[in-house]
Amino acid sequence: PETETLVDVALELLLGIVGSARPEPLVLDMGTGSGCIALSLAAENPFAHVVAVDVDEEALEVARRNTARHGLEGRVDFVRSDLFGGLPSGQRFDVVVSNPPYIPAAEYEALEPNVREYEPRLALYAGEDGLDVYRRLVPAAAACLRPGGGLAVEVGKGEVEAVRELFAAAGRFGPVRERADLGGIPRVLFARRGRTGERG
Repeated sequence: PETETLVDVALELLLGIVGSARPEPLVLDMGTGSGCIALSLAAENPFAHVVAVDVDEEALEVARRNTARHGLEGRVDFVRSDLFGGLPSGQRFDVVVSNPPYIPAAEYEALEPNVREYEPRLALYAGEDGLDVYRRLVPAAAACLRPGGGLAVEVGKGEVEAVRELFAAAGRFGPVRERADLGGIPRVLFARRGRTGERG
């Protein structure tokens, strides 16, 4: 349910792009896992083309099978990469969306065994404070977004302010907004990269 909120925000960001100078926006789903975000965006927005990235080849195989199951081949490309390192130099996106690992060390050890032992550690654990991936993701996303493009990330409970500071530190984003999940917990942070001549 939390990730549904992220998908909704990403679709709203896309609405501001479709029909403009870019009728076929390019979306990056960073850390795609099983592909649920990438496939949801491709299914809900018939104009978008999605690049789905993950460092785990097994996860990408699952995502490819899910893509075939939903008849979305040709709309989603898959890249094995540790964040942006494996993407073509100079490639630019209209929307970057990510549900990265954000569980800090103490919470990870306290997870229920049926979660900790079933889900890959790479998909959950994010260092002592849960922010390891955001520290790399946010500035790199700022660099690969087209002016006016948007970044949306899911965040863990209590991490909103720290991640908001990372958006600000990147120096290229406009106002950062947040969206609560169905439980009323702030769950998604998002902002657009400033256009040429704009601050942020």
